[in-house]
Amino acid sequence: DCAKLWESAIKLNEVLNNDTLTMELRMTVDGTKSRVNFMPKNPFGKCMLKLFLDEECADVIFELKGDDASSKINYHAHRCVLKACAPDLFRLCEDCDVSTPITIPDVESRVFLELLRYVYGGEVSEISADWMNDAKKFID
Repeated sequence: DCAKLWESAIKLNEVLNNDTLTMELRMTVDGTKSRVNFMPKNPFGKCMLKLFLDEECADVIFELKGDDASSKINYHAHRCVLKACAPDLFRLCEDCDVSTPITIPDVESRVFLELLRYVYGGEVSEISADWMNDAKKFID
């Protein structure tokens, strides 16, 4: 029923603080009462991974060789993420135009993709010697 739903929404809005619901958990362990405030896990890591390769708000394009000599692969990134997490990679694009791809020579596209995933907080699926050598070029 709409009236009950609206009433519930109003009650919920009264307990929100800056659009955040804070919960208090009271537990008794071995007869001892304790008070524990619940703090949800910080969503920053998941949010960063959502930005990984997001073309819509990216302001950097990296261009790498594709599988055959004539093909090119573009990867999109964000300068602010690169500045914080891969300063040497950021320096490559610091003064470049947003629409001009930055060529990354001598790095396999799959290795560069894993490197970017790592920069955005993701797990590296395979740490090879190539990955380690290329990572050292771009990440402090």
